[in-house]
Amino acid sequence: MVTLHETQLPHTLHPVTDAIHSDTEYLRTTCCNSGDWVRFASVLNMEFVSGYRDPMLEFSELLFRWYRVYLSECSGWISRRVRSKEREGAIKELLSKPVSWTLHVLPNKNISFHLKNPELQIDDAFYSDDVLHLGDLDKYINLVYLEGESPEDVSAREEAALYRIDYVLVVVEETGSVLGVDFLVGADLHERADASLWGVRVYHLLCQCMVRPMGAGAPRRPKSIAVGETTVHDFLGNLLPPLGIHLMEKPFRGWMLTPSFSLSSSVVRSCHVCKRRSFEAALSPCGHCRAVLYCSETCKSQDWNKRPADISHGYWCGKMVQYMELAPKLAELPFSFTKEVTSPTFDKERFLSTKHLTESYWMAESVHYHTQRLLLRRPPWDLEEGREGMKTLPDNVQVILQETPRGCKSPIVTWKEYYNWRRLDLDNPIAVLLTSTLTIYHVITRMVPRHFPDINILKKQSLKIHIIDGKREYESIELLWELAVLMPCVLFEVTFVGDSLPVEEDNRHFVLHRKGSKLVCTEFTSPYRNKGERGIQVKIHAQPYHTLQGAKPDLVIGFNAGFGLKDAWLSILPRLQFLKVPAYFSECSQYSCEVDGQIVAVATGGTASDPFLNPFRSPLRIWATDNCMPWYSNAFLFHLIYKTSNGKQRHPAPPARAVPDQEPAPDPAACRKKKKGGLSVCAVR
Repeated sequence: MVTLHETQLPHTLHPVTDAIHSDTEYLRTTCCNSGDWVRFASVLNMEFVSGYRDPMLEFSELLFRWYRVYLSECSGWISRRVRSKEREGAIKELLSKPVSWTLHVLPNKNISFHLKNPELQIDDAFYSDDVLHLGDLDKYINLVYLEGESPEDVSAREEAALYRIDYVLVVVEETGSVLGVDFLVGADLHERADASLWGVRVYHLLCQCMVRPMGAGAPRRPKSIAVGETTVHDFLGNLLPPLGIHLMEKPFRGWMLTPSFSLSSSVVRSCHVCKRRSFEAALSPCGHCRAVLYCSETCKSQDWNKRPADISHGYWCGKMVQYMELAPKLAELPFSFTKEVTSPTFDKERFLSTKHLTESYWMAESVHYHTQRLLLRRPPWDLEEGREGMKTLPDNVQVILQETPRGCKSPIVTWKEYYNWRRLDLDNPIAVLLTSTLTIYHVITRMVPRHFPDINILKKQSLKIHIIDGKREYESIELLWELAVLMPCVLFEVTFVGDSLPVEEDNRHFVLHRKGSKLVCTEFTSPYRNKGERGIQVKIHAQPYHTLQGAKPDLVIGFNAGFGLKDAWLSILPRLQFLKVPAYFSECSQYSCEVDGQIVAVATGGTASDPFLNPFRSPLRIWATDNCMPWYSNAFLFHLIYKTSNGKQRHPAPPARAVPDQEPAPDPAACRKKKKGGLSVCAVR
């Protein structure tokens, strides 16, 4: 198994004006002179990344962890191609569960990979902890397609140090839990010389799944096992019955035994310090805050006594007590499915499958969607035709094309009010997809009028909005149309900015508008003439924010920002300090807001406001492996408080506070519509 070295990437700053340069120099000199640079660097490496890492990366790390344990415990028997009578005796004593397992044999003939820098290879990791998205793997490995290899191709592959996993063996319970996995390199299923190796390997994989299942539950034996490959089925014919397990007579076809089958995404917990999973050691939370998981007193003590002190659990424990107390408040949502999706053991894949949320924009919520995107760099999407696989909005999203109901005379402030206005059933999960759009609406109509009353944002007839690193929002661009429906008298110009956006779509400029009963995107021509129809201008700047030139925006927004996870924020925040425009950010936990506040204080000399609960947060709880804190996409909102022109001292980050239920209402006078040409927040003509 190829492993990659953990590296520390340089923290580079890219000032674009003298003012920004001054701020970044302030950042360096202040930290260095005060001895805080090490502490600040440690803040940049956020301790908890739940909600930020791609699900596919989390899943792959889980598989690899289990695989390593499997090899460490079974490699001796496998190498000698023998069975363990002692282990067989222990398996016979395990509780037999009335469920079936399936063993899948997945061949791989076309996909190989090679290391970009072999010197980065170490013992136990594929890549550094800085990898949060699949695209981040580009600096570590290259994935290569090899279709129909000839002997010459094989020779060339070996010379190029290409690695290929020939087979992946996966054991799955009928409940959907993945129980174990094995990776075979250099083995041919149909070569007679490899037959005994295959038999022993498959047998020990199944035994390991019984003794140490990767998914939920205690060690157990299944009632029966189904195998999807004829040769492997023959191997197991005489091996399973002595264990009291029935081997289904014929190899099955497909991935599932029943039509209702779906893979589970239930959480497999881990120790926060050493990363050992629950199948390796018993885990327990901190006895005081109940937020952080440990496998031993040694790990707990190590975390408690970290240096500098303000990165230790001793420093954070009291704050996390408050974070945990917010869990019931975060789960206060009006939906019929609230209890299921806000549970700490929420199984997202099962929820999506049960509700048939497997097409169009719902694909982005699933780990399977991220798997599809692993190897492919898509061409720029056709503006008229839409994105491949997402051309048709699902039934529960078609609401954005329906005729808008009348009667909304004041800003909508809760999901329940929105659903009532749209006449939606509370069983409709569309809130999951519309959370970012409604968050923008909430910031414009409720938060900016309160925090920046001099701007009179509710009287503006046009708004320029910058969305920083809004890749996910850009990939579901049609959902932004609901903003035009809620605020029909405003002309929106939305610019997506950030190096996470597709490079091939840099400098794109188009208009999102209705064309009959459809939403379409039309290339922008100056002047754009929409013949009286509403439209949202969309621009793409697929580069870091500090490189963007042009007019100042009316509003800057970032979703689930995670200032401590990306060095680019050390340039973005000083840029925003220079512009001094209203800048709002959402986060998926109060812990993240606290870290963001510390970084803002050091990077700009200003502060972050106290966080507020976002009434339009996503209802789906984000599972976490090493902690029990409540995480939800767009759960909290805060804004930047800029230092004044004569303010040279940075303010300390505010301490953790109880989060208000919602933002106080703005001054009614500021929201009053002008008699002529003013903004009607959501009244419909």
